[in-house]
Amino acid sequence: MSYIAADAYGAIAEGDPATEPVTAYSMLWLGGAGLSRGRLEHLEHQPFCARLVRLPLPFAPERVPEHLDLVLLDVRSGPSAEIPSLVQDLRHWPVIALTTRELEHRGVVAVRAGAQSFLCLDDGTATVALPGACRHAVERHRLLGRLSGGAASALSILKSINDGVIVVDRAGSVIDINPAARSLLGLEPRSLPPAGWERGFCALAADGVTPLPPGHLPLERASRGQKFTHFPAVHRVPGQPDVVLSLNGQGLFDAAGELAGGIVTFRDVTDVARRTVELEKRAQHDDLTMLPNRTLFLRQLEKAAGRARRKGSSVAVLFIDLDRFKSVNDTLGHDAGDELLCRVAERLTRNLRIGD
Repeated sequence: MSYIAADAYGAIAEGDPATEPVTAYSMLWLGGAGLSRGRLEHLEHQPFCARLVRLPLPFAPERVPEHLDLVLLDVRSGPSAEIPSLVQDLRHWPVIALTTRELEHRGVVAVRAGAQSFLCLDDGTATVALPGACRHAVERHRLLGRLSGGAASALSILKSINDGVIVVDRAGSVIDINPAARSLLGLEPRSLPPAGWERGFCALAADGVTPLPPGHLPLERASRGQKFTHFPAVHRVPGQPDVVLSLNGQGLFDAAGELAGGIVTFRDVTDVARRTVELEKRAQHDDLTMLPNRTLFLRQLEKAAGRARRKGSSVAVLFIDLDRFKSVNDTLGHDAGDELLCRVAERLTRNLRIGD
Protein backbone atom coordinates (compact mmCIF):
# COMPACT_ATOMS: atom_id res chain seq x y z
CA MET A 1 0.00 0.00 0.00
CA SER A 2 1.43 3.37 -0.95
CA TYR A 3 2.08 6.05 1.58
CA ILE A 4 0.49 9.49 1.80
CA ALA A 5 1.24 11.67 4.80
CA ALA A 6 0.98 15.16 6.27
CA ASP A 7 3.98 16.67 8.00
CA ALA A 8 3.91 18.85 11.10
CA TYR A 9 2.07 21.55 9.22
CA GLY A 10 0.04 19.30 6.96
CA ALA A 11 1.98 19.80 3.73
CA ILE A 12 1.56 16.88 1.34
CA ALA A 13 3.92 14.87 -0.77
CA GLU A 14 3.46 11.38 -2.15
CA GLY A 15 5.06 8.24 -3.49
CA ASP A 16 5.08 6.95 -7.03
CA PRO A 17 1.73 8.04 -8.54
CA ALA A 18 1.92 5.31 -11.15
CA THR A 19 1.32 2.74 -8.43
CA GLU A 20 -1.73 4.53 -6.99
CA PRO A 21 -5.28 3.42 -7.74
CA VAL A 22 -7.16 6.40 -9.16
CA THR A 23 -10.26 7.46 -7.25
CA ALA A 24 -12.44 10.23 -8.70
CA TYR A 25 -13.76 12.87 -6.30
CA SER A 26 -16.49 15.46 -6.41
CA MET A 27 -14.66 18.66 -5.51
CA LEU A 28 -15.53 22.23 -4.63
CA TRP A 29 -13.02 24.94 -5.43
CA LEU A 30 -13.60 27.87 -3.10
CA GLY A 31 -11.64 31.09 -3.48
CA GLY A 32 -11.08 34.41 -5.12
CA ALA A 33 -9.95 35.15 -8.64
CA GLY A 34 -6.33 34.19 -8.02
CA LEU A 35 -6.42 30.78 -9.71
CA SER A 36 -6.38 30.96 -13.48
CA ARG A 37 -9.25 29.57 -15.50
CA GLY A 38 -6.80 27.41 -17.42
CA ARG A 39 -5.54 25.72 -14.27
CA LEU A 40 -9.09 25.02 -13.10
CA GLU A 41 -10.02 23.60 -16.48
CA HIS A 42 -6.90 21.43 -16.39
CA LEU A 43 -7.91 20.18 -12.94
CA GLU A 44 -11.44 19.49 -14.13
CA HIS A 45 -10.16 17.09 -16.79
CA GLN A 46 -7.94 15.05 -14.47
CA PRO A 47 -8.99 11.40 -13.88
CA PHE A 48 -9.22 11.96 -10.12
CA CYS A 49 -11.76 14.76 -10.60
CA ALA A 50 -15.31 13.46 -11.11
CA ARG A 51 -16.81 16.93 -10.76
CA LEU A 52 -15.48 20.40 -10.01
CA VAL A 53 -17.78 23.13 -8.72
CA ARG A 54 -16.38 26.66 -8.47
CA LEU A 55 -17.65 29.14 -5.90
CA PRO A 56 -16.21 32.51 -4.93
CA LEU A 57 -15.58 33.79 -1.44
CA PRO A 58 -17.24 34.84 0.84
CA PHE A 59 -18.53 31.38 1.66
CA ALA A 60 -22.28 30.74 1.32
CA PRO A 61 -23.20 27.36 2.94
CA GLU A 62 -26.47 27.06 1.07
CA ARG A 63 -24.63 27.07 -2.25
CA VAL A 64 -22.47 24.05 -1.44
CA PRO A 65 -23.48 21.19 -3.75
CA GLU A 66 -24.71 17.85 -2.46
CA HIS A 67 -22.60 14.68 -2.52
CA LEU A 68 -19.39 16.64 -2.10
CA ASP A 69 -16.19 14.69 -1.39
CA LEU A 70 -13.76 17.48 -0.54
CA VAL A 71 -13.06 21.22 -0.68
CA LEU A 72 -10.07 22.96 -2.28
CA LEU A 73 -9.81 26.20 -0.34
CA ASP A 74 -7.73 29.01 -1.82
CA VAL A 75 -6.34 30.87 1.20
CA ARG A 76 -4.01 33.25 -0.64
CA SER A 77 -6.33 36.24 -0.46
CA GLY A 78 -8.28 37.88 2.34
CA PRO A 79 -7.25 38.44 5.96
CA SER A 80 -5.41 35.54 7.61
CA ALA A 81 -7.55 36.05 10.71
CA GLU A 82 -10.63 34.85 8.79
CA ILE A 83 -9.09 31.50 7.77
CA PRO A 84 -9.87 29.61 11.04
CA SER A 85 -13.57 30.51 11.01
CA LEU A 86 -13.80 29.68 7.30
CA VAL A 87 -12.23 26.25 7.87
CA GLN A 88 -14.59 25.64 10.78
CA ASP A 89 -17.57 26.43 8.54
CA LEU A 90 -16.28 23.72 6.19
CA ARG A 91 -15.63 21.15 8.95
CA HIS A 92 -18.17 18.70 7.50
CA TRP A 93 -15.91 18.12 4.48
CA PRO A 94 -12.22 17.32 4.01
CA VAL A 95 -10.38 20.58 3.25
CA ILE A 96 -7.14 21.06 1.34
CA ALA A 97 -5.81 24.61 1.62
CA LEU A 98 -4.16 26.03 -1.50
CA THR A 99 -1.45 28.63 -1.11
CA THR A 100 2.06 29.56 -2.32
CA ARG A 101 5.45 29.19 -0.72
CA GLU A 102 5.55 32.92 -0.02
CA LEU A 103 2.21 32.63 1.80
CA GLU A 104 2.87 29.22 3.28
CA HIS A 105 1.98 30.49 6.74
CA ARG A 106 -1.64 30.74 5.58
CA GLY A 107 -1.63 27.02 4.86
CA VAL A 108 -0.25 26.39 8.35
CA VAL A 109 -3.07 28.47 9.84
CA ALA A 110 -5.63 26.48 7.86
CA VAL A 111 -4.24 23.12 9.03
CA ARG A 112 -4.16 24.23 12.64
CA ALA A 113 -7.78 25.27 12.26
CA GLY A 114 -8.79 21.82 11.01
CA ALA A 115 -7.89 21.55 7.31
CA GLN A 116 -6.51 18.14 6.39
CA SER A 117 -3.46 19.48 4.57
CA PHE A 118 -2.15 22.29 2.40
CA LEU A 119 -0.44 22.53 -0.97
CA CYS A 120 1.81 25.25 -2.36
CA LEU A 121 0.66 25.82 -5.94
CA ASP A 122 4.07 27.12 -7.05
CA ASP A 123 5.98 24.20 -5.55
CA GLY A 124 6.42 22.46 -8.90
CA THR A 125 5.08 19.17 -7.51
CA ALA A 126 1.59 20.36 -6.58
CA THR A 127 -0.05 18.87 -9.69
CA VAL A 128 1.60 15.50 -9.11
CA ALA A 129 0.85 15.59 -5.38
CA LEU A 130 -2.82 16.60 -5.66
CA PRO A 131 -4.30 13.12 -6.34
CA GLY A 132 -2.55 11.72 -3.29
CA ALA A 133 -3.47 14.80 -1.27
CA CYS A 134 -7.14 14.29 -2.12
CA ARG A 135 -7.06 10.65 -1.07
CA HIS A 136 -5.19 11.48 2.11
CA ALA A 137 -7.63 14.25 3.01
CA VAL A 138 -10.68 12.03 2.50
CA GLU A 139 -9.18 9.13 4.48
CA ARG A 140 -7.98 11.37 7.31
CA HIS A 141 -11.30 13.22 7.57
CA ARG A 142 -13.16 9.91 7.58
CA LEU A 143 -10.97 8.49 10.35
CA LEU A 144 -11.24 11.60 12.54
CA GLY A 145 -14.98 11.67 11.94
CA ARG A 146 -15.32 8.12 13.28
CA LEU A 147 -13.37 8.87 16.45
CA SER A 148 -14.98 10.33 19.52
CA GLY A 149 -14.15 13.90 20.45
CA GLY A 150 -11.72 12.77 23.14
CA ALA A 151 -9.80 10.45 20.82
CA ALA A 152 -9.58 13.09 18.09
CA SER A 153 -8.31 15.63 20.62
CA ALA A 154 -5.72 13.12 21.85
CA LEU A 155 -4.39 12.73 18.29
CA SER A 156 -3.88 16.48 18.01
CA ILE A 157 -1.98 16.48 21.31
CA LEU A 158 0.29 13.69 20.10
CA LYS A 159 1.68 16.03 17.44
CA SER A 160 3.48 18.03 20.11
CA ILE A 161 5.03 15.20 22.17
CA ASN A 162 8.65 14.10 21.94
CA ASP A 163 7.85 10.48 21.07
CA GLY A 164 7.34 9.55 17.44
CA VAL A 165 3.72 8.97 16.44
CA ILE A 166 2.32 7.33 13.29
CA VAL A 167 -1.43 6.99 12.74
CA VAL A 168 -2.89 4.49 10.26
CA ASP A 169 -6.40 3.63 9.18
CA ARG A 170 -7.83 0.12 9.05
CA ALA A 171 -6.39 -0.46 5.60
CA GLY A 172 -2.91 0.36 6.88
CA SER A 173 -2.67 3.70 5.06
CA VAL A 174 -0.54 6.21 6.95
CA ILE A 175 -2.74 9.11 7.98
CA ASP A 176 -0.37 11.20 10.08
CA ILE A 177 3.28 11.36 11.11
CA ASN A 178 4.09 13.79 13.89
CA PRO A 179 7.17 16.08 13.84
CA ALA A 180 9.07 13.98 16.40
CA ALA A 181 8.67 10.86 14.24
CA ARG A 182 9.95 12.70 11.18
CA SER A 183 12.97 13.87 13.15
CA LEU A 184 13.70 10.40 14.57
CA LEU A 185 13.35 8.73 11.17
CA GLY A 186 15.24 11.40 9.23
CA LEU A 187 12.21 12.45 7.16
CA GLU A 188 12.13 15.94 5.74
CA PRO A 189 9.12 18.04 6.82
CA ARG A 190 7.67 18.22 3.30
CA SER A 191 9.04 15.08 1.70
CA LEU A 192 7.43 11.69 1.45
CA PRO A 193 9.29 8.39 1.66
CA PRO A 194 9.06 6.16 -1.42
CA ALA A 195 6.01 4.03 -2.15
CA GLY A 196 5.74 1.02 0.12
CA TRP A 197 7.61 2.79 2.93
CA GLU A 198 5.23 1.51 5.59
CA ARG A 199 6.10 -2.08 4.65
CA GLY A 200 9.76 -1.36 5.40
CA PHE A 201 9.15 0.59 8.61
CA CYS A 202 10.72 -1.42 11.44
CA ALA A 203 10.80 -4.56 9.28
CA LEU A 204 13.80 -6.07 11.12
CA ALA A 205 13.94 -7.66 14.55
CA ALA A 206 16.08 -6.09 17.24
CA ASP A 207 19.13 -8.06 16.09
CA GLY A 208 19.10 -6.08 12.84
CA VAL A 209 19.24 -9.28 10.79
CA THR A 210 16.01 -11.25 11.16
CA PRO A 211 13.14 -9.96 8.95
CA LEU A 212 9.81 -9.63 10.71
CA PRO A 213 6.91 -11.53 9.10
CA PRO A 214 4.30 -9.21 7.50
CA GLY A 215 1.80 -9.97 10.24
CA HIS A 216 4.30 -8.82 12.88
CA LEU A 217 5.07 -5.39 11.38
CA PRO A 218 4.10 -2.72 13.92
CA LEU A 219 1.90 -0.62 11.61
CA GLU A 220 0.14 -3.75 10.37
CA ARG A 221 -0.50 -4.93 13.93
CA ALA A 222 -1.85 -1.55 15.03
CA SER A 223 -4.18 -1.32 12.02
CA ARG A 224 -5.67 -4.65 13.13
CA GLY A 225 -6.23 -3.30 16.64
CA GLN A 226 -3.48 -5.31 18.33
CA LYS A 227 -1.96 -3.82 21.45
CA PHE A 228 1.76 -4.18 22.13
CA THR A 229 4.29 -2.41 24.35
CA HIS A 230 8.07 -1.99 24.33
CA PHE A 231 8.37 -3.95 21.09
CA PRO A 232 11.98 -3.61 19.85
CA ALA A 233 12.65 -3.41 16.13
CA VAL A 234 15.21 -1.91 13.76
CA HIS A 235 14.34 0.77 11.21
CA ARG A 236 16.84 0.73 8.37
CA VAL A 237 17.40 3.45 5.79
CA PRO A 238 20.00 2.77 3.06
CA GLY A 239 23.13 4.79 3.62
CA GLN A 240 22.27 5.61 7.24
CA PRO A 241 23.03 3.88 10.56
CA ASP A 242 20.35 1.52 11.82
CA VAL A 243 17.94 2.95 14.38
CA VAL A 244 16.64 0.68 17.14
CA LEU A 245 13.15 1.73 18.21
CA SER A 246 10.99 0.71 21.14
CA LEU A 247 7.42 0.68 19.85
CA ASN A 248 3.99 0.76 21.45
CA GLY A 249 0.84 0.24 19.43
CA GLN A 250 -2.88 -0.09 19.80
CA GLY A 251 -6.11 0.23 17.85
CA LEU A 252 -8.19 3.36 17.46
CA PHE A 253 -11.89 2.80 18.08
CA ASP A 254 -14.90 4.90 17.20
CA ALA A 255 -17.75 5.85 19.53
CA ALA A 256 -19.50 2.55 18.77
CA GLY A 257 -16.43 0.59 19.83
CA GLU A 258 -15.58 -0.51 16.28
CA LEU A 259 -12.01 -0.49 15.03
CA ALA A 260 -11.25 2.65 13.01
CA GLY A 261 -7.47 2.46 12.70
CA GLY A 262 -4.34 2.22 14.79
CA ILE A 263 -1.62 4.29 16.37
CA VAL A 264 2.06 3.50 16.94
CA THR A 265 4.31 5.51 19.23
CA PHE A 266 8.04 4.97 19.51
CA ARG A 267 11.32 6.30 20.81
CA ASP A 268 14.95 5.84 19.83
CA VAL A 269 16.72 3.29 22.08
CA THR A 270 19.74 2.73 19.82
CA ASP A 271 22.27 3.78 22.46
CA VAL A 272 20.59 1.67 25.15
CA ALA A 273 20.47 -1.36 22.83
CA ARG A 274 24.13 -0.88 21.89
CA ARG A 275 25.16 -0.72 25.55
CA THR A 276 23.09 -3.83 26.30
CA VAL A 277 24.78 -5.73 23.50
CA GLU A 278 28.19 -4.62 24.76
CA LEU A 279 27.37 -5.71 28.31
CA GLU A 280 26.13 -9.08 27.08
CA LYS A 281 29.26 -9.48 24.98
CA ARG A 282 31.50 -8.64 27.93
CA ALA A 283 29.63 -11.12 30.11
CA GLN A 284 30.31 -13.88 27.58
CA HIS A 285 33.86 -13.00 26.50
CA ASP A 286 37.22 -12.72 28.17
CA ASP A 287 38.11 -9.09 28.87
CA LEU A 288 41.74 -9.54 27.84
CA THR A 289 41.52 -11.59 24.64
CA MET A 290 37.82 -11.09 23.76
CA LEU A 291 37.60 -14.81 23.09
CA PRO A 292 34.45 -16.60 24.31
CA ASN A 293 34.71 -17.36 28.02
CA ARG A 294 33.85 -20.59 29.86
CA THR A 295 30.11 -19.68 30.07
CA LEU A 296 29.73 -19.08 26.34
CA PHE A 297 31.95 -22.06 25.50
CA LEU A 298 29.79 -24.46 27.53
CA ARG A 299 26.63 -23.02 25.99
CA GLN A 300 27.96 -23.46 22.46
CA LEU A 301 29.24 -26.96 23.34
CA GLU A 302 25.75 -27.95 24.51
CA LYS A 303 24.25 -26.67 21.25
CA ALA A 304 26.84 -28.51 19.16
CA ALA A 305 26.25 -31.73 21.09
CA GLY A 306 22.49 -31.35 20.62
CA ARG A 307 22.90 -30.88 16.87
CA ALA A 308 25.16 -33.93 16.72
CA ARG A 309 22.59 -36.06 18.54
CA ARG A 310 19.78 -34.96 16.23
CA LYS A 311 21.85 -35.68 13.11
CA GLY A 312 23.44 -38.85 14.45
CA SER A 313 26.90 -37.37 13.89
CA SER A 314 29.89 -36.59 16.08
CA VAL A 315 31.31 -33.46 17.58
CA ALA A 316 34.99 -32.81 18.34
CA VAL A 317 36.52 -30.62 21.03
CA LEU A 318 40.10 -29.45 20.56
CA PHE A 319 41.97 -28.67 23.78
CA ILE A 320 44.96 -26.35 23.51
CA ASP A 321 47.48 -25.82 26.27
CA LEU A 322 50.37 -23.35 26.44
CA ASP A 323 53.47 -25.12 27.66
CA ARG A 324 55.47 -23.34 30.39
CA PHE A 325 53.00 -20.44 30.51
CA LYS A 326 53.49 -20.18 34.27
CA SER A 327 57.21 -19.72 33.68
CA VAL A 328 56.50 -16.75 31.40
CA ASN A 329 54.49 -15.06 34.15
CA ASP A 330 57.10 -15.90 36.81
CA THR A 331 60.17 -14.78 34.86
CA LEU A 332 58.91 -11.99 32.56
CA GLY A 333 55.91 -10.74 34.52
CA HIS A 334 52.14 -10.82 34.10
CA ASP A 335 52.19 -8.09 31.45
CA ALA A 336 54.27 -10.35 29.24
CA GLY A 337 51.94 -13.25 30.00
CA ASP A 338 48.95 -11.12 29.00
CA GLU A 339 50.70 -10.12 25.79
CA LEU A 340 51.36 -13.79 25.00
CA LEU A 341 47.70 -14.67 25.54
CA CYS A 342 46.62 -11.83 23.24
CA ARG A 343 49.02 -12.99 20.48
CA VAL A 344 47.71 -16.56 20.72
CA ALA A 345 44.11 -15.33 20.67
CA GLU A 346 44.86 -13.21 17.60
CA ARG A 347 46.33 -16.21 15.75
CA LEU A 348 43.37 -18.41 16.71
CA THR A 349 40.90 -15.81 15.53
CA ARG A 350 42.76 -15.28 12.26
CA ASN A 351 42.99 -18.99 11.41
CA LEU A 352 39.59 -20.27 12.49
CA ARG A 353 36.19 -19.80 10.91
CA ILE A 354 33.49 -17.89 12.77
CA GLY A 355 31.56 -21.06 13.51
CA ASP A 356 34.53 -23.07 14.79
